[in-house]
Amino acid sequence: AEPDGLGRGMGGTRGQREDPGHGADTAGEDAHRAGHYAPVSSAPMRAPIRLGLQLPNFNFPGVSEEQLFERLSEIASTAESSGFDSLFVMDHLHQIPTVGPPENWMLEGNTALSALAARTSTINLGLLVGGVTYRNPALMAKITTTLDVISGGRAILGIGAAWFEQEHVAYGF
Repeated sequence: AEPDGLGRGMGGTRGQREDPGHGADTAGEDAHRAGHYAPVSSAPMRAPIRLGLQLPNFNFPGVSEEQLFERLSEIASTAESSGFDSLFVMDHLHQIPTVGPPENWMLEGNTALSALAARTSTINLGLLVGGVTYRNPALMAKITTTLDVISGGRAILGIGAAWFEQEHVAYGF
């Protein structure tokens, strides 16, 4: 078989090269010099894909404030059982204009993630992203390591610029 352009032959078994004039040789000096190695497996190579789910909104049709956490728990559990790798919530003090009006519900992200950690077992949890101006860096580190302990090592620390100027003005940051 012809090389695939990556220095590997097209077929055969691990450690062998194909050479039309000589048949398949076992791994050794000859194969090493030729630089043509067969793929490890004849199965197509699959790249690992990891999916994360971001919840940018805490307002759901027909869900009251009293039902909100149960609905979030259902979403997190469904994401986990469906193969999602991670779940993220926003770190805002009120809703951003591109998602909804400022009076929409906006839970404190780290608190919501800690509660969801108790309702899930494998999905990673994080803020998308934690605003650097909202908390002292040492406090942010402490909050995230606490979430990591509560979740059994599933916390993700994401930090960002805290770009939403209206929050800074409204809350004195």
